[in-house]
Amino acid sequence: LGRPGEHLKLQLEQGGKKLSAKAWRQAEKLAHLAPGQRIDLAHRPEVNNWKGRKSVELIVKGVRSPRSAS
Repeated sequence: LGRPGEHLKLQLEQGGKKLSAKAWRQAEKLAHLAPGQRIDLAHRPEVNNWKGRKSVELIVKGVRSPRSAS
C-alpha cells in the first residue's frame, strides 16, 4: 500500500472470522509482527468501496502484545 515500507495491509482472524485491516504509516512500528502471532488491536471499522464492491475493513490505531490471563 502506498510508498514501499510505509503502510501495511493485514489479514486478521478471530473466532474463525477473517477480516482485512490497514495500518497507515505504521509499517516500521509493526515490522516485528509474525504470521499467526496473537495481538491486542485498537481499531475503527470502515466500509471499503472498491469497484462497486463493499466490504468492512479495520483501520489500525494501535497494537500490543496480549495480556496474560491472571
